[in-house]
Amino acid sequence: MLAADAVLIADCGLADPDSAALPLMAGADLLVVVVRADRVDSATRARLARLAVDGPPKALLLIGEGRTGEIAAALGVPVAAVWPLDPAAAQAIVTGDCTTARSGSLYIAARGLADTVAAQLIGSARPRCDRQRLTRWWRTRAGAPRRRVPGVYRLDTAVSAPTAAIDSPPGPAAEPPIQPAAAHGSAVVRGCTTGSDAPVRGSVEPTAVPAPSSAVVVPLAVEVFGRLRVLWNASPDTDPIEITRQLRPRQRELLTVLAVHPDGVTRDTLVEALWAGQNLRRPANALNTVLSRLRASVAAATGGVITDILDGDKVRYRLDPGRVRVDYRDFSAAVTALRTATSDDDRKHACRAILAAASGVLDEDFTSDWIAPIRENARRDRLNALGNLAQMLVDSDPRQTLALLETALVADPCNEPIYQDILRLHARLGEPAALNRTLALLNRRLQTIGDIPTQKTLDIARRLRDQPPDNRPNVDGHAKNPREKHRPWPS
Repeated sequence: MLAADAVLIADCGLADPDSAALPLMAGADLLVVVVRADRVDSATRARLARLAVDGPPKALLLIGEGRTGEIAAALGVPVAAVWPLDPAAAQAIVTGDCTTARSGSLYIAARGLADTVAAQLIGSARPRCDRQRLTRWWRTRAGAPRRRVPGVYRLDTAVSAPTAAIDSPPGPAAEPPIQPAAAHGSAVVRGCTTGSDAPVRGSVEPTAVPAPSSAVVVPLAVEVFGRLRVLWNASPDTDPIEITRQLRPRQRELLTVLAVHPDGVTRDTLVEALWAGQNLRRPANALNTVLSRLRASVAAATGGVITDILDGDKVRYRLDPGRVRVDYRDFSAAVTALRTATSDDDRKHACRAILAAASGVLDEDFTSDWIAPIRENARRDRLNALGNLAQMLVDSDPRQTLALLETALVADPCNEPIYQDILRLHARLGEPAALNRTLALLNRRLQTIGDIPTQKTLDIARRLRDQPPDNRPNVDGHAKNPREKHRPWPS
């Protein structure tokens, strides 16, 4: 059964996003959904689809006979176990009739599921005692009638994609492999197979959810500016579904490394980024394990629609542009377009594309050393785009230019030349009251790093305050000269 420190919350009511038990579900390590095999309808599929948007990993407990593979494919959730539909045995368990309950197939199946859940949550399960093994041996030798009990599947909440078997990575940094339930002594006497009632002995792997033959491959969206977000565009008529929380931390880091390398990355670079400073005995196996589990998690989150996200390159690992849209890839392409632009219109278009893709700090939740230089380069490219666009709009649209400068302060709050340009624009727009507020904000920001405004900034603010209202200054704080152009601030 489960460990003594495990907390089991049962009978949470209908598995629905509107359920009063939703906070309990959201904080669980595993959510087991009980479904009657003969009552799987469109309403059940809709509720599970809404629950799959967020929350913990999920598994199905089927009650009664049914085609396990078809049900798993229809609901998009792997089957953990199949229990018999036995009201009498269930009543005996509820009322505490131990003699009747322990002799029933439902009790045996329940013990097997408990061991399977324990193996998934803590990586080990309580072994069977010698007396239990002796009892099973005696019944076999004595020719006692064997009860027909359903199989208990290994509880792997990520639907396995069709990938080759690989060795488990060594070392403390690698995630331990999930062993079959039978290896922990689960009571597996008969297993259910897809579309067949043929008996199977031993452990049974969970049935992979196949993609419907008529389904169109819908791309994913990976956003690495700000916090990492993985969005599944399930349908062009609905909003994207975020599946980030269904990925484990190591899988998220791997996805981030791939996302910030649009042209692909070598195996050695991936291993160095994921296991920096660790002496792995078999780094290739460790990487293959994480890649396989990432594919499996994506397949589970998308109901088997997307089973792979790489482009198949044998030399470099790269996210497939036809299946995965990455904001950093759009950002990198826009930066290249800005550097090669030959007209103001092309430069404006490239600058706006850069700002649209870079909505925040690159990978703000990651603290690994490998991301630091990439993050700094992205910050500088974004500031350059803001400066170039502000330079092109300062004469035609000073209000939008002011908004761009204030946006730049979010990325670089202590950049004094930006405050100088903001002071000039406030004066040009006839907003003298904003001059003192801007100067006070600069003073507070610089105090956080032990600095004060330069004399140049103070002189600009003084000249702008003393400037007559009918003589609007140019960007240098002096009389307007239409032949002069705005120059972007240093980053």
